[in-house]
Amino acid sequence: MFRQEAIDNQRMKWRGRALLLPGIPVWGTTGLCLFFFIAFLTFAIAGTYTRRVNVTGEISTYPRAANVYSAVQGIVVKQFVTEGQVIAVGAPIYQIDVSKSTRSGVISDNQRRDIDGQLARIAQIINRLESSKQATLIMLEQQKAQYTAAFIRSTDILKRAQEGIRIMKENMESYRHYQTKGLINKDQLTNQVALYYQQQNNLLGLSGQNEQNALQITALESQIHIQGAEFDNQIYQMELQRYELQKERQT
Repeated sequence: MFRQEAIDNQRMKWRGRALLLPGIPVWGTTGLCLFFFIAFLTFAIAGTYTRRVNVTGEISTYPRAANVYSAVQGIVVKQFVTEGQVIAVGAPIYQIDVSKSTRSGVISDNQRRDIDGQLARIAQIINRLESSKQATLIMLEQQKAQYTAAFIRSTDILKRAQEGIRIMKENMESYRHYQTKGLINKDQLTNQVALYYQQQNNLLGLSGQNEQNALQITALESQIHIQGAEFDNQIYQMELQRYELQKERQT
């Protein structure tokens, strides 16, 4: 009776009555959670509630006239709307003349006249540039045609000269053969050899002239392209200036 287990058992005995209730079933807990979740969603979606929002704006409690301002100073010369008319955003209301009168006239009119004068001068410059371009290219084309004709003639002469040199070389070789046989003397062979080398030097001169004509044709073709590009660039720059002046005149 005095074992430790007996002592612990005496301490664990109930000293009163206890009422043990059964626990809440799982389906009840689940149903209660679903009920609260559905009720919250219904209130958030279909319910009405009030929230506070800070906004910035102007409140007009009664219709009144609106003040219209212009970015520039001037005089109203034309009215596009009448009193009480409903207008849309961006619709023209007034036409303002921003010209300023001075002793020498109206500033805007003077500017327009100045721009018109500049446009006229630019048009004249463009016309002169186009005329100069055409005249220069025609002159270069004529020079090219002359050198081309000279090149064709020199090429033909060079071919005939080469054929003549070939024949003279054959004759010179024949003279050498004749001299070895004693048919001609040494002076006759020497004259023939000198004549051959003289004609060969002339052939070299013709060949150099022919190459010079070919190089001149190439240089003229390059000059035609360069001159045309330079004139086109100048005309393009003048057209850009004319475009800028036209935009300034329209503003």
